[in-house]
Amino acid sequence: MIIKIAVVAAGGALGSTLRYLLQMISIHKLGIAFPYGTLIVNLLGCFLAGFLAASIKDSILFHPTFKLFLFVGILGGFTTYSSFAIESWTLARDAELLKALLNIALHIFGCFTALFGGIWLSRLT
Repeated sequence: MIIKIAVVAAGGALGSTLRYLLQMISIHKLGIAFPYGTLIVNLLGCFLAGFLAASIKDSILFHPTFKLFLFVGILGGFTTYSSFAIESWTLARDAELLKALLNIALHIFGCFTALFGGIWLSRLT
């Protein structure tokens, strides 16, 4: 268990660093009028998650610990949006369309509700 946590932490550090660098490059190249960096990170993270999941899903060439490092660590540190997208896709692929739609709705509406709730609560103190 400790090794798995260390593997995820190392991958997460790498993914977070890559996210920061890509966002800084986007600010330098595209400005701050729109959150381009976040959009680029989320789109790229989802593309990579889909490509890698489809490419190495059943491959015996990739050790489960490497998959943990790659998906939970690097991509999880890069963007959790990729996890959200791949989990929703997996539900839909497995003919769990209602669960997929519920997952999407709860994430979008739930996260914004939680955000506004946090803002509201912070103003009470």
